[in-house]
Amino acid sequence: MAKGIVRMFCVPSCLFFIIQILLTLADAQNVKVGVEQETISYRLPNETFPEHYEIHLTTNIHEGNFTFTGRVEITLVTREETSVIVVHARQLTITGVSLWNTLGTPTEIGTHPVEYDVVTEFVTVRLLNGVLESNQKFLLSIEYNGELREDNLGFYRSSYRDANDQLVWLAATQFAATNARHAFPCYDEPHIKATYEIYITHDSSYSALSNYPLFENIDNIDGSVTSRFCSCNIHQSIQFSSYIVGFVIAKFDYTISERTNEDDIEYRVYSRPEAVNNTKYALGLVKELLDVIQETVKVDYVLPKLYQVALPDFYFNAMENWGLITYREERLLFDEQSAPYTNRIENSRTMAHEVAHKWFGNLVTHNWWSFVWFKEGFARFFEQYAFGRIRPEWRIEDLFVLTDVQNALFTDSLFSTRQMTLYKESPSDILALYDNIAYAKGGSFLRMFYYVLGEEAFFRAVTELLNTAKFRATNEDELFGIFANATGESDLIDTMRSWTHQAGYPVVNVNRNYQDGTFTLTQRKFNLIPGDDAGTEDFAWSIPFNFFTGGKNESLVVTKGFFSEESDALTVEQSSQNWSSENWIILNHRETGFYRVNYDEPNWNLIISELNEGNFKFIPVMNRAQLIDDAFNLARANKLSYRIPFRLIEYLKNETDYIPWMTTLNALSHINRFYVTSENYELFKDYLTKLIDTLYNRVLLEDLQDEPIINKYARTLAINWGCELDLSWCKAFVIQTMNVHAIYGTVIEPNLRSAVYCSAVRYDSFYFSQLYLDFLSTKDQTERKLIINALGCSNHSTALEYNLLTIFNNTNFHLQEISPYFTSVYSGGPLGMMAVMKSIRSFMLRYSAEEINKKVGFGGIILGMAQRTTTEELRNEFAALLEEMLSFGLIGSSTVETAQKYVKMNSDWLIYSDAAIKDYLVNDYYGIGHATTNSRSYVSTFIILVSVLAIKAVF
Repeated sequence: MAKGIVRMFCVPSCLFFIIQILLTLADAQNVKVGVEQETISYRLPNETFPEHYEIHLTTNIHEGNFTFTGRVEITLVTREETSVIVVHARQLTITGVSLWNTLGTPTEIGTHPVEYDVVTEFVTVRLLNGVLESNQKFLLSIEYNGELREDNLGFYRSSYRDANDQLVWLAATQFAATNARHAFPCYDEPHIKATYEIYITHDSSYSALSNYPLFENIDNIDGSVTSRFCSCNIHQSIQFSSYIVGFVIAKFDYTISERTNEDDIEYRVYSRPEAVNNTKYALGLVKELLDVIQETVKVDYVLPKLYQVALPDFYFNAMENWGLITYREERLLFDEQSAPYTNRIENSRTMAHEVAHKWFGNLVTHNWWSFVWFKEGFARFFEQYAFGRIRPEWRIEDLFVLTDVQNALFTDSLFSTRQMTLYKESPSDILALYDNIAYAKGGSFLRMFYYVLGEEAFFRAVTELLNTAKFRATNEDELFGIFANATGESDLIDTMRSWTHQAGYPVVNVNRNYQDGTFTLTQRKFNLIPGDDAGTEDFAWSIPFNFFTGGKNESLVVTKGFFSEESDALTVEQSSQNWSSENWIILNHRETGFYRVNYDEPNWNLIISELNEGNFKFIPVMNRAQLIDDAFNLARANKLSYRIPFRLIEYLKNETDYIPWMTTLNALSHINRFYVTSENYELFKDYLTKLIDTLYNRVLLEDLQDEPIINKYARTLAINWGCELDLSWCKAFVIQTMNVHAIYGTVIEPNLRSAVYCSAVRYDSFYFSQLYLDFLSTKDQTERKLIINALGCSNHSTALEYNLLTIFNNTNFHLQEISPYFTSVYSGGPLGMMAVMKSIRSFMLRYSAEEINKKVGFGGIILGMAQRTTTEELRNEFAALLEEMLSFGLIGSSTVETAQKYVKMNSDWLIYSDAAIKDYLVNDYYGIGHATTNSRSYVSTFIILVSVLAIKAVF
């Protein structure tokens, strides 16, 4: 935590104080520093709370002037007698403080010089004499100034180049989780709500936006304009938390969906003028999403407007400011002609997520950040539910299982996981709670109970919660209590707590009695690291499970059950479903539950037989994906022989659905990354070659009109893997496609562009240079993202190293693009890993830790790299780098410890797994007649060479 200086001055009235709050060295007695974090309370005292804020801000951002001035007038109420008022502020220079009694004729109340605690960010106002009586209103006025930040947090600055290549500045906000205090002193905690009136003074050539509708623009004598935002023309005043206040001051254009009557909501989408044509998709979809969610939860959206704003620089993908949703450009803007379908789906899910926040987070708020999964989990749940209602043919829920459920199952099986509800106080710890557990596990948890309770009961409980807690904060106890009451399930509170109050999740073990037709369930906490089971017997969950069987039923019948955390085992007998010893049993229909399943070997063999020799489609596609994901992860944890998952996926020769293929290739990518050091790798590579050839023969390389979107994903998979394995058909296709594009300007099929870019860069540094030039010239954020991801595919270390070494001074990179570029490079393989390590060492020679941290946070990058240290050389280099970065102050000891565990986990994996994988390949796969040479005819290397020479000759 940085330290700070406080300087105090007193003018003759002794009621006007200046506090300079600077994050430098602390040398004033009123600043508290050096306290161990675990002894610090970051929570505001409870004696006062705000009722209303009147905020006045002035900015000259149009001139490239980054300072701003402000005044906030807080109408506050005392809960009890007190002689102090405490609010938050960060990086502000306070130039005046006054306190007024509002009863009768306003009278000023004398106060001591203001105190500031740089650690807790508390501004403390103490009375000179007496106390403030309880249940009374007072007015606290604070004048201040500050500087627009450059890290995309708080009240920050951003820029873009217009059609004439002129630099245009703008100012915007990102207040979640604890950054409202940078724009105005406030009670910056989520459960504290108030009404707001906001005045923003700016140049007349700019427009200002905020949560409320614009009430009026006031012309000032200096030519500036003051935009006033208030609830003046709204039926009711809306109270909301400080973190969802928002404003934008920019030279933007917009598209609008006009209201047909007074009660309609006005929709607008704002962007820089050159991109406004790409706002139409968002403008049309947002109304559909809001209508679906509003109809589902049976509670109306309360504001008369919903504006969306695309910003060139943004910290998160999007932010749910009430009435003013802000986005990264690539998560809102969509070019119908050139953007791939993956972007359409990502953008649609992001919009659904943010619209859902209007109820979960805005209308009803988490009482503290430990419960942040409430708003993020519900928003993630509604991504797949609401958008799935609008576009059912896109199979959004199936994609959700892949991107969220299976992703969260992986994250939550690592030693670095945490419980869903986890109390933290400091701003840095709070920001860390915005993780995969809050989002993906939170959404998966709610999806599980949606299926357990049924749609009608689930949404009945949701509606009751929203009506009960609207305009205030809620907590986990209230949420679970309302769900229990609304559904009549008295044990539901304890059941749900078993999932939120402990880290991880169970693997349910199924052991069948093939004589009497029963099966017995046991559970154990699932850890991905082999042998890391110490203490897992202390964990238990109440598991709502289901199962189905390949028995005598002609149609699939799903039976529900409940496995209490208080039971060591549960025996299930035949009832409505009948099965024999020759029939398989599968738990977790459509992977609705958040757990893994392991079967005894005979049942695994029955499932394998059905997939490979029976009717594999009788097993639902999501269960085919679930079986693959569970089996490979169980094998990775050394709880199942690798022979089982490899035999499972032999059926893929008949599978054309994207979901099982993607699940398979996710699992095999880990093996391919770390098995490369095995003496048996060539056997595995040949196996992969045949597998990818099978996928290629199914999907081919041309997009087909009206084909399912899932097929487009599969085609991208085939190209990515085919070119990574250097298959001739892939290399020929990519080089031909890039050559035609470069010579004739032919547009590359949008859905194939990411795969083609990556593969072309992998083959030749010429394409790296061409794509980098495209990156420098384009303003299309979607295209920039595609190119960043592709550049890391390069096998040319010189090009990789040069871009990394110059990235901090390269004005062509947005701040938010720096970290993704590092990720792209190290994800490309050992060359990329070495390039990143070399660049970090160079940075430490040229910059201070503070300067580096302003540009990029290396904690997440280091943990990502730790999971890609594939060779002994990389492990040694990486271990040395960790110590250097720790000493330099770029990362903390906890990051080092976690990274070291990841490295050991993956190096140990090869020891556990090498022989088992070889055994399958030698004795099963090649032992049943698979040839060890590629059966596909190869395209002439001469043709490829001629193509490359031709394109280089043109340039």
